[in-house]
Parts: sequence; C-alpha cells; structure tokens
Amino acid sequence: STLQVEKLNAFLKNMQKKKGILEELLQTCSQISARLGEAEGPVACIEPFRSLQERWQTIEQAASSSLWCANICTTEVSALLQEAGDLHHELELLEKSVSLIHPSQRQMDCQSALQETVRTADLAVLTERYLYLLEVSQALSSCPLGKKELRDVEVAMQGLNSQLALTQEKLSFQTSNGSGCSPIMRIIRDYITWAKQTESKVSRRRTLSLFPEEASHQVNHMKKLQSETSLKRFQLASVLKELREEVTALDKEDSMSPTLDSLEDLYVKLTEKAECAVAEMSRMFHIRERLWKQLTDSSSWLTSVLEKESGKTVASEPKTTIPELRVQLQVCTEALKEAERQAHNLETLLDELKNVNHGLSVPESFQLISRLTALQEEVSRVVNRKWALRWVLEELLHAQESSAEEQNVILKSLRQMSADVTRQKYPITRDSLSALEPVRHILMELLCKVPEIQHCQDPRRKEMLNAVLDLQRRIHVLELRAKEHEEYLVLKQRMENSREAVKKSLSQIVDSSVGADVRLGFCQAVLVELPLVRMTCQEAADHLEAISKDLYPSQLTAERQKIRLVTEQLASWELTVKNEAKNLECSLAEQLGGPTDLSPLTELFNSVKQQLKDTICLEPDNKTIDAELRKHWMRIQTVESVLRMLEHCRKGVDAKRYQITIDLGQRTLYDCSMHM
Repeated sequence: STLQVEKLNAFLKNMQKKKGILEELLQTCSQISARLGEAEGPVACIEPFRSLQERWQTIEQAASSSLWCANICTTEVSALLQEAGDLHHELELLEKSVSLIHPSQRQMDCQSALQETVRTADLAVLTERYLYLLEVSQALSSCPLGKKELRDVEVAMQGLNSQLALTQEKLSFQTSNGSGCSPIMRIIRDYITWAKQTESKVSRRRTLSLFPEEASHQVNHMKKLQSETSLKRFQLASVLKELREEVTALDKEDSMSPTLDSLEDLYVKLTEKAECAVAEMSRMFHIRERLWKQLTDSSSWLTSVLEKESGKTVASEPKTTIPELRVQLQVCTEALKEAERQAHNLETLLDELKNVNHGLSVPESFQLISRLTALQEEVSRVVNRKWALRWVLEELLHAQESSAEEQNVILKSLRQMSADVTRQKYPITRDSLSALEPVRHILMELLCKVPEIQHCQDPRRKEMLNAVLDLQRRIHVLELRAKEHEEYLVLKQRMENSREAVKKSLSQIVDSSVGADVRLGFCQAVLVELPLVRMTCQEAADHLEAISKDLYPSQLTAERQKIRLVTEQLASWELTVKNEAKNLECSLAEQLGGPTDLSPLTELFNSVKQQLKDTICLEPDNKTIDAELRKHWMRIQTVESVLRMLEHCRKGVDAKRYQITIDLGQRTLYDCSMHM
C-alpha cells in the first residue's frame, strides 16, 4: 500500500506537469477553429478536445481516488499497528502484575479483592479493545493492502491473541469469588467495574456513521452515556460520603481513604472524557450534516441540469441573430460559472475529507470516495459540456459579428458608390466616367463575394445583390447617356466652328481690295456652307431635346438660347450674303456687257446636267456626305448666279438667243433640285 501511494503520487505529479500540454492544445484548437467553417470547427476541434479533456479528468480522478483509498488504508494500518502495540504492552503489564502475586498472598483480603476487581475490569476492557481491533483487521483484509502491511497486521493480531490468552489464563488462575469482602468493598468494586467498562466505551477510537440518521443515533447514545456517567458520579458523591463516615467509624480511614479518593478521581476523569467524547462526536456529526447538505445540493443541481439538457429541442439550438446569440452566450456563461462553482465546492470538500480524519470506517470511507468521485465526474462532464457550448457560441457570435461588420462595410460602400454615380451630371463624357472604373471592378467583386458571405440573412443578401445590380444598370445607363452627351457636344462644337468660319468669310466678301469675281466666289462658298451649318444646328437642337431630361432647366434654356442665336445669326448672314452676291453679279454683268457667244454657258449647263447623271456611291460618314452636298450646292449656286447675270444681260439685246440659254439653265436648276 505504501508503494502504491508512492506510485500514485508520482503519477499525479507527472499529470500535473503535463497539464500545460492541454492548455497549448486548447490554444492551437482555438486558432484552427477560427479558420474553419461553422460546421467544421466544432467537429474538427471542439469535440475531440472535449473528449480528450474528459478522458484526462477521468484518469486523474481515478488516480486521485485510488490514492485517497490507499492513504486511508495506510493510515488505518498504521493506527491499527499502533493500537495493537499499545494493547500488547498493556496486556503484558497486566500479565506481569498477576505474576507478581506471591502464592502466600492467595488468601484474599478485601484490598486484594479490590485489586483483583480492577485487574478483571482492565482485562475485560482490554478484551473489548482486542475484539474491536480484530474487527478492524478483518475489514482491512479486503482493502488494497500490500503483502507487507497484511503480514504486519496478521502478526500483530496473532501476538495480541497469544498475549490475551496468556493474561486471561493467569488472571483466571488467581481469581477468587471475593465472597469474604465487606459491603464497602463490594460497593467500591461495583463502581470501579462500571467505570472501567464505561471508560472503555468512551475512550475507544471513535467512528461515526457516514449516514446522518445512524450518526444521530450514535451521538444520542453517547449523550445518553454521558448522562449516565454524570448521574453515576452524582450518586457516587453520596455513596462516598456515607463510605467515608463508615470507614471513619470502623477506624479504617488510613487504609481506605486513598482508595475512595482514587475512585472519586476516576469518575471525575470519566466525566471529562465523556464530555470530550460527546463534543467530538457532535463536531463530527455537524461535519456529516454539512457533507450531506453539500452532496444533496450538488446532486440536486446536477439532476436539474441533466433534466434541462435531456429536455432540449431543436428550438434550443444556437440562435442565428446576434442579440439572441449574446443572450444565449450570457446564459451559457452563467451556467458555466455555476458548474465551475459546484466543481470547486466538490474539490474543496474532497480536499477537506482527504486531509482531515472524520471518524469514518474504512468501508464507509470507500463508499464516500466512490460517491464523491462519481459526482465529481458527472459535474466535470457538465463543466466540459458548458465550456464546449460557450466556445461554440463565442465562435459563432464572433463569426456573426464579423459577418455583420463585413455586411455593413459593403452596404456603406454601396451607398458611397451610389452617391458617386448620382453625382454624374451633364455633361457626361467618357473622361468623367473613367472615375467610375474602380466602381465597376468593386461591383464585379461584390457579385462573387456577396453570395459567399457566411451568416447573412437571405433578405439582407438579396438587398445587397439588388443594390449591386442596380448600380451596374445605372452605370450602363450613364455610358449610354455619355455617348449621347458627347454626340451633342461634338455637334455643338461643329456648329461653333462653322459659325466662326462663316464669320471669317464675311470679312473677305466685303473686302473691296479683292476683285468682284473673287468676292462672288466667296459669297457662293458661304451660301453653300450655310445650309450645312443650319443642318448642324438642327441636329444639335434635336440631340439637345433628346438629352433634355439630363439637364437642369436653367442649363436646357441656356443651350436652347445658344442654338437659337446661332440660327438667327446664320439667317441674317445668309440674307446679307445673298444681297451682296446679287450686287456683285450685277456689277460683273455690267462689266461684261452683252456677250455674243453663249456657247460656254451652254456647255456649263450641259456639264452640270451630265454630272447629275453620274452614279454616286457614298461612304456612310458625315464628311463624305458633306463634301458631296457642298459640290452639289456649289453647282446650284453657280447655275443660279449665271441665270441671274443672263437675266440682267439680255435687256437691250437679242432676247430670243438669251432665252434659249436661260431655259437650258432653268432646266438644269430644276434637275439639280430634283437630284437633291
């Protein structure tokens, strides 16, 4: 048993040293679980660790219980051997006191009879102590003792048995019936015998039952014995008073007074021992009550917890919202604290019971150890389950809060991007939309990211996806509007450029330093350009109306005013140029006089008519079309100018010949109009 205690102590110390490995493993599991999903984390980390922790605690508690039992056995063996040694020594002294009586003293006087009574009472007490030790040794035989301890107990009990038999034999050989004693000695003998027997009951190493009801009976029995002792002492006081008077009357005061004083002192000590025994048993009984109260409280708490756990339903599973998880985590934390408090109370109780002798028998000590260990194991399991649940809830809450924070960041980003898109106003161009290029990339990333967000409610996920798609749609609309805006801006710029070009040409038309024919060419060029400019103005106006919803009312009014001013200015310039052209034509006609050869003009008209008959294949672009229009309008301007000069020249000359040429020119002009 001693060897077993040493091995168990070494084993438990080694487990305590290696407990740090569990803490390191817990830290590793926490780090791994944080990188795993909600479903994988508990399976891969929490459950295996909890299982390992429970096995570790089971082994540790089993070793601790075995050590406790071994210590009890070792302590009990040591106490038994010590008491056996003391009893053996007392039996030897009693046996020697019997051996010292000389055969000549066998004729018993009253004093010798009193001594014999004391020896007989002592033998009875020692015999009771032997029987008690024999009972204890038999109980120890079923305990996990080593061979050496069992052999030491067996040898000690055999030695006691032999010594007791020898003492009994010698004492019985020298015992008389004491019939010749005086009544005084018989009274003294009776009181001494009762005192010795009672002292044996009071002084014996006390054990108190584990169970309160039986322990209460034992305490009451000891209190009853104390009352009997007090009563007996009270009676003895009266008896001693009478005996002293009789002894004085018989003139035996010198020989009997010491005996009477010793008897009185014996009862005083017996009363004190009885009081101490009652106090000690009462103390142990209070410990029993406190022990059972703690056991009952812990058992009741454990029962209520197990009932709650067995009654859980699907609704008791971890909630999905952060407020619900926080409430559940708080409840779980409180439950864990209570479970740890219960475990700590049991641990404290176990330590107290291990370190203090509470007067339990070996079988009851083992029974208590078994019950406490089983209760401690169940409470430890509850602690582990609550701890694992708290871990799951903490991980889940952390994941939920991280997800919620991520969702809030996404929604904030979407609101910011929506504001950036909304700020795009007229004029929208590709350059201004380049600022939204990062937004396009972010939206593409969010389309892939949002469906994968963990712990996101479907309505919230749908809201974010709809916001992303809406922003993409709005950006696409902005791209279309940018194209329309740019087309309008191009037309507007062309209109401005054409207006400036016409304005520049006007200064050349009125330049008198240039010949009339050159100035007339400038007029024709301007008159050819003006329709194109008007077309540009009209096209710009049409585009402006098409994008009018994108402009503020003030912007729209200003743009319309610009186009209208240009159009009015062009109309004014056209009238001026036409008048100037007519003046120049008249001037040139007067300078030419009446030309007699009209064949060049006829060839001109025929050349124009031939040009009109040529097939035209145009590329579908504005520049090609504008160039062809300029050529055609230049033909028209040339024909019209020639016709006006012919009209001016035919006055006063052969009108018929001029008329033929004019008719050809008018037909050519008609063909030009039809060609348009």
